[in-house]
Amino acid sequence: MHFLPKNRDKIICLIVLIIGLWGGALYSQNITYYSKASGAANDFNTWGLNSDGSGIPPGDFASGDVFIVRNGSSLTTTGPFTIDDAGLIGGGQLIINNGGVLTASHVITFSGTETVFQMDAGGRYVHNTSSNLGLVSSIIRSASVTDFDAASTFEISESATQHTSTGGVSFGNFTISGSNKTVAFRTNATINIQSTLTIASTCTLHLRVTSSIVGGPSNTSGTGTLRISSTNANNIPSGKTWNFTVNIDSTANQNIQGGTYTNINATGGNRIIAASASIFIGGTFTPGAGTYTIGSGSTFDYTSNGALSIPIITYQNLTISGTGTKSISAPLTINGTLNISNSSGFLNINGTTLTLNGDATLTNGKLIGSSTSNLTIGGASGSIASIGFSQSGTNNQLNTLTINRTSGGGAILQDNVNIVNTLTLTSGNLNTNNNTLGLLSTSIGSTARVDQVTGSLSYGGSGGVRVERFIPSGFRSYRDLTPSVQTFNGTILGNWQENGASPVGYGTHITGVRGGAGVDMA
Repeated sequence: MHFLPKNRDKIICLIVLIIGLWGGALYSQNITYYSKASGAANDFNTWGLNSDGSGIPPGDFASGDVFIVRNGSSLTTTGPFTIDDAGLIGGGQLIINNGGVLTASHVITFSGTETVFQMDAGGRYVHNTSSNLGLVSSIIRSASVTDFDAASTFEISESATQHTSTGGVSFGNFTISGSNKTVAFRTNATINIQSTLTIASTCTLHLRVTSSIVGGPSNTSGTGTLRISSTNANNIPSGKTWNFTVNIDSTANQNIQGGTYTNINATGGNRIIAASASIFIGGTFTPGAGTYTIGSGSTFDYTSNGALSIPIITYQNLTISGTGTKSISAPLTINGTLNISNSSGFLNINGTTLTLNGDATLTNGKLIGSSTSNLTIGGASGSIASIGFSQSGTNNQLNTLTINRTSGGGAILQDNVNIVNTLTLTSGNLNTNNNTLGLLSTSIGSTARVDQVTGSLSYGGSGGVRVERFIPSGFRSYRDLTPSVQTFNGTILGNWQENGASPVGYGTHITGVRGGAGVDMA
């Protein structure tokens, strides 16, 4: 009855000693092996106890040992490679050091609950098997712990498919290499990239179903294609730079995220631009035939230099920050602000109609018009659109200019503008701002006119309106210099010549040959 109390300390010491010996035995069996300069990772003789890979090799890969692909070592596989923790704490580790490369053409599997797959900065793993990527069942998720430094590289050089999430694994650099290789993520698969996403030429990263890229990348490179068929509203992170082509190609509704793009092809279904999203396009944008839902405050900025045809969608804000002439090929409406920020940038209306329902900043870059181009200042924003035109040749001509802006506002000219057909002042003010608004007359059948005025016109200190009237050469004869005033009897004979009568003090005598040009005789 007194044995336990009298021997308690001895029993506790004995238990601690046994646990310590057991634990020490567990840890003491973790032997570290280093790789040779080359060889098959699944071959025992590729590994040795010395830091250069020489020395005694392991007897197996199932004893919970640590295997280090050292700097300057490039390993491959010739068969499946399984690392087991043997039930040891910290057992079963594969570590790729800075400058080490492991190319796996076969499945690599971790077995046990203590296994670790680690890549240091500068380490590189190449997945070179054409089977399913298997990031869940093999190389990634089968390890209990995955620790990839932000400067390490996970590379896939064969076509492969990943069906589910990579389980919170955070990649450093993620690379798709080879020729004509496609790596597909589907269902709810996610891929978390900390650093650079690289897609080599002719290769494709395909986001299918509801898969997505999360987190980074902080950078992108390559000339391949990021194909987005995913209908996940957050299919890729916003605010990133995508230096390769991005195809958004589902027939269902898809979001186009804000960010910087080289080329976007959004052919397929309807597309959604989030409110306040900024989309910078350095190459081409192919919108497709779907309907676009454009969020308030969103901006498309075409940053490329040289000629470019601007795609026709209803923009909120449109910015042209590149040099050269951009043009439109069909009527275009901008509900927010048009800003041509580069002094060497131009937007050519190109014989169609440009409608500005918001503000405009055209003090640097300018519009290019023509005798068949139309400009409408509309909307209800109440803002004053600043309108500038190139003064080269006939670039400052318009077929029609319409001011129809409710809630006040209107337009202010930064340069001279010439109207070939019709000036319409329906609502709002047109301020010539010390510039000249010309009403051109280029032939008997082509003379600009002013439609019924319910808006207003202001000039500034030295601005004004120049009215032209074309008069052909030929007979000395009567010419209309202004539009006629409509009366119940609307002929020159009736209005000016008293219908041919000659009462004293009335009528106008027009000389000339009877029936000749300009002579109005009954």
